[in-house]
Amino acid sequence: MSRERKRKIIHSLDEIPATFPSEDAEREYWETHEFSDELYDAQEIQRLTVEHRALIQKLMAGTAGVRRHRP
Repeated sequence: MSRERKRKIIHSLDEIPATFPSEDAEREYWETHEFSDELYDAQEIQRLTVEHRALIQKLMAGTAGVRRHRP
């Protein structure tokens, strides 16, 4: 049975190196580090927000010339 190493929890994106000397070094880093639940949730919310804004802009652009019926 393999023993799983304890991972270091990352609480801020500032804790992640901007660059790695090699792909192996990056792989080793991610084998021993993981996002905190709060950081993961914040990143997921940010990703969804960006996607939602893009969708809203696309929808609004498609209706830019459409006149709305007002009762």
